[in-house]
Amino acid sequence: MTRLLAPVVLLTAVLLGACAEAERAVSDAGSEAATKAGCSVAQAAVGEVRQQVDGITSEIKADPEAAGLELTAAREALGAAEKQVTGETQEQLARAGAAIDDLRAEATAVADGANVDDQALRAAQEEYGDAAEQLTGLC
Repeated sequence: MTRLLAPVVLLTAVLLGACAEAERAVSDAGSEAATKAGCSVAQAAVGEVRQQVDGITSEIKADPEAAGLELTAAREALGAAEKQVTGETQEQLARAGAAIDDLRAEATAVADGANVDDQALRAAQEEYGDAAEQLTGLC
């Protein structure tokens, strides 16, 4: 009986090890697929908003209220994408979102009668660009 028990224990250990390896492989594949899907969503959102960010200075000067509305919509798009990703991808989307918040604050200030702060606009645009580049590097 003892002789029979040893091979059964060994076979069980081998099968459990194989199952664990298979589970890890499936988990890794699922994680990789989720990362790719998240990157796709994040890059699409950042790319769309990038066009708005690049031309926002002239819009804030011409019509700060309209620019503010556009930036609010852009921020919402980034926020939606941010909820679909995790880790560093999420961090870079949050960073891009913070830059959009800075641009929105500037648009609001100009709409309230303040002069356009070109330096603040450039800084926010650069921050957005840096976050977008980091995101591209991750994906």
